[in-house]
Amino acid sequence: GIEAWEMERNVPVNQLVYYKLARIFNQKLGLNSIDVPMLRYGIGLDEFIRVKRARHELENSRIVVTPGLRLKNLRLSKGLLVKEFAAICKVDESTVHKWENRNVIPIPESARIMLKLFNRRQKTDLFQNCAQTIGYHSVFSEAPIEVLLERKKRFGERLRLVREELMVNSKDMVELLQGKGLTTVADTLTIWEKYKTPPANIRDQFMVYLELYYEQTGRTLDGCLLFRQQPARELLQEVFDWNQFELLVYLREAVGLSKKSLAEKLNVRPRTVGDWERGAVVPGRQTREKISEIFQDSPVGRTGLLKDFISRINRINKNKKQIDADKLEARNPFRSEMSGYEEARFNGRLRKGRVNKEGNVKIGESI
Repeated sequence: GIEAWEMERNVPVNQLVYYKLARIFNQKLGLNSIDVPMLRYGIGLDEFIRVKRARHELENSRIVVTPGLRLKNLRLSKGLLVKEFAAICKVDESTVHKWENRNVIPIPESARIMLKLFNRRQKTDLFQNCAQTIGYHSVFSEAPIEVLLERKKRFGERLRLVREELMVNSKDMVELLQGKGLTTVADTLTIWEKYKTPPANIRDQFMVYLELYYEQTGRTLDGCLLFRQQPARELLQEVFDWNQFELLVYLREAVGLSKKSLAEKLNVRPRTVGDWERGAVVPGRQTREKISEIFQDSPVGRTGLLKDFISRINRINKNKKQIDADKLEARNPFRSEMSGYEEARFNGRLRKGRVNKEGNVKIGESI
């Protein structure tokens, strides 16, 4: 009975008892932090999903946290019997037992159903203390997709991780890409997933992966993880004055915008966006305001990184104007005495070649 459980001599035969006990403890203590893994292994559900090993329920040892064990604890946290869970996933009970006890990976259709169930938080379940969103790799791999993307050095492997998180095979992925207007075949997808780095000439077309990820999962994925193996927040901390225009590159990639898409939103040419990102041209004041409007509702904009980018560009533009003015005055000191009309007239004559840079009139020309 309960005394034997407390003395750790045995555990409940019906493991759904853990769910009921957690509900009682939370209700009596006014908490929401007690869940099934907390009672079984001494750690909360949020941490249990991420760890590789956990304390055994009875023995003074640690056990390996397998995909089946994660799935079982997620089911129990929902307060579902095997029979009920099987009915929701549209399979028989023996299939659920294979998932939980033999680590058999569910087919994509069943995986989509159960992940949607786990991410639909209700007052009756024990997911209130689980801050993270449950993804495919969170349950059936050793870590969430964000962690795995940081571990994979090859770009092709990161593309494959995104495809697996969407729970589609190569053939279905090709159909999704074609639905986004990207012409490709299964053989091309195989080549992409072998890339070491994203090719510069087709780099922007991989933004479609981020768009599909959002549509299929309802979650945003940091594009810098896909393209650069680092989250945007870390990359932006590495930006200094000499490479400050890379801020725009990181912001654009983080939200999954290609140069062409950003150019269309700003009503400019894609080449102009490339000039901004190289630092060849500084965006104008109105353009900077538009950029701020585009990114302000994105996860990147809400972190304050966008504000930092705009302030840096404003400072760069101000410094550039001052440097240009100093150079102009040093080269043509007499200009400082000109009126606005005189300077405009002088500039026109300079462009036409009627005067030289020092202000001297060329032979045959008259003021």
